[in-house]
Amino acid sequence: MYPFLRMAKELIKNRNAPKLPVDGVHVSHHICWPWDLDVFAELNNGRTLSLFDSGRYGLAQRTGLNDTLRKHK
Repeated sequence: MYPFLRMAKELIKNRNAPKLPVDGVHVSHHICWPWDLDVFAELNNGRTLSLFDSGRYGLAQRTGLNDTLRKHK
C-alpha cells in the first residue's frame, strides 16, 4: 500500500505541471515519515530507493513518457 499512495500523490501533484523537454530538470521533495524508519530509526536502503523512484513518476508524466507508453502499449 505504501508506494501506491506516494505514486498517486506524485501523479496528482504533477498532472497540471508545465511540460518539460526530454533533457529538462524535475525537482520533487519528499518527506521521510516515522513509518519509513526501521527499528534503529534509520531509513533503510530499500525504502530510500523507493523514495528516489517516486520522484521519477512526476518526471515521466511531465516529459510525456507516460503518454508515449500508453500510445505504443
